[in-house]
This record gives sequence, structure tokens and C-alpha cells, in this order.
Amino acid sequence: MLIINPKFQKLIPTLSQEEFNQLEKNIIDDGCRDPLVVWNNAIIDGHNRYAICQKHAIEFKTHELLFDGESSAMAWMEDNQLGRRNLTPDQFRWFLGRKYNREKQQGVRTDLTLAQNGTKINTAQKIAEENGTSKNTVKRAGTAVAKIEAATPEIQEAVRDGVISLPAASTIASEPTERQNRVLDKIIDRKASNPQQAIRQLDQEGRVASTVPIDDPEIMLINGECVALTKNISFDIDLVITDPPYGIDTHNTRRGEADYSDGQDYALELLDSLCKELVEKCSKDAHLYFFSGYSHYPKFKEILSRWFDVQDNPLIWVKENHTMCDFSTSYPNRHEYIIFCRIHGSKRKLANCVPDVLNFKRERSSTHSAEKPTELLKLLIDQSSLPGEMVFDPFMGSGSAGVAARELNRGFTGVEMDKDWYDVAESRIVRL
Repeated sequence: MLIINPKFQKLIPTLSQEEFNQLEKNIIDDGCRDPLVVWNNAIIDGHNRYAICQKHAIEFKTHELLFDGESSAMAWMEDNQLGRRNLTPDQFRWFLGRKYNREKQQGVRTDLTLAQNGTKINTAQKIAEENGTSKNTVKRAGTAVAKIEAATPEIQEAVRDGVISLPAASTIASEPTERQNRVLDKIIDRKASNPQQAIRQLDQEGRVASTVPIDDPEIMLINGECVALTKNISFDIDLVITDPPYGIDTHNTRRGEADYSDGQDYALELLDSLCKELVEKCSKDAHLYFFSGYSHYPKFKEILSRWFDVQDNPLIWVKENHTMCDFSTSYPNRHEYIIFCRIHGSKRKLANCVPDVLNFKRERSSTHSAEKPTELLKLLIDQSSLPGEMVFDPFMGSGSAGVAARELNRGFTGVEMDKDWYDVAESRIVRL
């Protein structure tokens, strides 16, 4: 009776059911023509043939090889697998990476390895030439394999058997150990098409599971100055979505009329003071979105970067209509920036992969000049919060963020200094 060494068996890619059935038929019809390769009575090549022969009482021959230990036997097995034609590219890179890491560990270095012409070559170059690939491919495979071999056995087997790719396994191996098999299961069960999607689903499930459902999320609307009122908030803010005043002293409308707003210095000081309070009131994983016109984007980003982790590229909201300007001297602006921020150390992930260019038509539920599309706000809320969590808009305006939050079953706190606009926002949000 031959020995099945688990260490050796784990190096052999598992045949698909179709492949195994065909091998079984061939052995039943023609016998076991190729000898099983063994060392110290343990099989090192021919595990599937041995299982079939045992099942059907078919005779087989063995061929004994001599090695100085298990490591040498496993090295032979890896080299033998690299010579097979039926390996997938990822299985090939898996064995390539194992060979590279093993030889490095054994001390096969630049000063120990010579090419045929006597010049020194390093381990990666030697293995690359032996296997018809590039040195960089060998090194990348070694890095991925080292990472995967620290993961769960199921992840390693999935790569070896061609169930997932080497890069996918490497991504999964970056997850905490207790999550790795759950991510793998989502891919195997076809609930996710790739590790990133599976990880997002797992994050979403975990966040939902840890959130207490709220049948009627809290709605709080306040007429007053935002900084002082934010300072007095006694609960955690999970998401901020707001459109701060741009502080343009004056600009000309299409008809040449003057449209006055707060001074620029005041607007920037106000934003800076507000951010200082938001750092204290936001939850540890909170996301924040700040709308900005193109002319004030650099100054807004500079202030926000003092307090939060700011994504380098802004989101671009593309409108269907351009803004007012002197058409004889300027090209009209048809977009608006949205600056995406995180509280320092936030580990909350976005719900879905959404590109940074967002096309949404402007809405006219009110006459507010800066009213944002509800569907756009709903997208951002869904990306960065869960039902029952608290959305905050310190510059509420006509209340579109509150409408979006309520429609998605989030809590909402809004602050608006202008009494007329506060009344508009209240009527829109409360009537839902």
C-alpha cells in the first residue's frame, strides 16, 4: 500500500469532474500505462491514477526516485508541474512563484548562479530562462505566492485548482483571515464577479448587521447659524452633504443685473470654522461631500485638506444647462465640482464603483438658485451611508438633501440661516 502524504497531495491541481471521468475511462479501457512516481513509498506523481486503480482493482507499476528529504521531493513536484501543458496561466504562475521563493530561501542568489556563458545571473532570471518567461513575471509571481501562502488553505487551493486567478487570490489574502473564505465563497457562488465586489458586499452586510433598524429616522430642522448649532449637536454625524456659500462678491447675470452674495473671505472663514466642528461631531468612519464652483475649488480643497482626507480628483456633476455669463467673452460653465472627503482614519468603503463624472438634470422644486438634483444626492447618500444613519447638511437651502435622505430612510439634520428658505425646506421635507 502506497502512502498519501498530505503535503505532496496539496501540490497537485485538482482535476475537474470531466477530466477525472475521462482519465478513469482511459485507465479502465487501457490499464494504467504510466508508472506512479514514488519516494519512500509516498506518491509524488500519480495521485489520481492511484485512486482510480484502487477503486477498480487495476494493477499499476511504480518508479522510485531518491531525494534527501521532503523539500527536495516537493521541489521536483513543482518542476514537474511547471512542465505540464494543461496548466492555466495562473496555475503556471503559482508554481513559478513557489519555485522562485523556495530557491531564494535556499540561498540560490546572484553570486551562486551562473549562466551557460559563465556570466552571473540572479535567481529570477535563471527561472525565467528555464520556463520561457520574463524575470519580472517570476518576481511578481513570487510576491503574490508569498502573500497567498499566508492566507487560508482554501484560498491557496482555489488558486492551485484554477478556481480564481492569482491577482484575485492576492487581493483576498489582503483581507483579515476571518473574512477571506467568505469573500471566496461569494465568488464561487457567483454572488460577486471579482474580489473587490465581494469585499464591498461583505462590508455592506457587516454594516447593515451592526446598524439598529430605525422605522422612522430622526428628522431635525434648525433655523440658525451653522457653526454654533453644529457645535451643540449631541449625536454622531455619519454623512455630510452640503453646498457652502461660494462667497462671490458680485457677478453679472445674463441680463446684466448684479447678483450679490457673501464676501469671499467670510465664506472661507465660515467653511474653516465649520470643518473644525465637524471633525468633533462626525463618526469615526464618516464621509463628507462639499459642492464647489470651479473658481473656488482650489481654496475649498485647501481648507478641507486641513481637516479631512480629501480625494485628489473631484466628482464632476454635469448639468444639462450652462450657467449665466457674458457669452461674448466667456464659455459658459456647465458643471460643478463635488469634493469627496473622509474623516481621518475612516475605513468605510463606498457601496459601489461609480465613475467621477455624474450626469444629472437640474431640478426646479423651488426657486433656489443652487438647488441640487434629488437623484444625485440620493446616489451620494447611498454610496456613503446606511438606512437609519444620520445625514447632515449645515447649509440646507431648499432642503433637497433632506428630501433625498428621507426617501432613503436615513435620519437628517439640516441647518439654514435664511428663514424664507428654511420654510421652503421644512415644507418639502416634513410633508414626505
